Amino acid sequence: LWSETLRERIKVSVSVKALELMDKAGGLDGYLLGQRLPESVLAAKLRERILRRRLELEEERADRIRTK
Repeated sequence: LWSETLRERIKVSVSVKALELMDKAGGLDGYLLGQRLPESVLAAKLRERILRRRLELEEERADRIRTK
């Protein structure tokens, strides 16, 4: 599965139903971020990585705007 935020391929086994839900949510990132409680420890760790990376990207964008 591909994470747009992390820009990397994540190797995991998922059910057909999970793939359908991810497709509906707009991908792996949307699926994980849309969950209130992650379904596994791996899902929780991936969700945390995605959230941290999004925060980093937002901070980088803000820095670029401030330096212009």
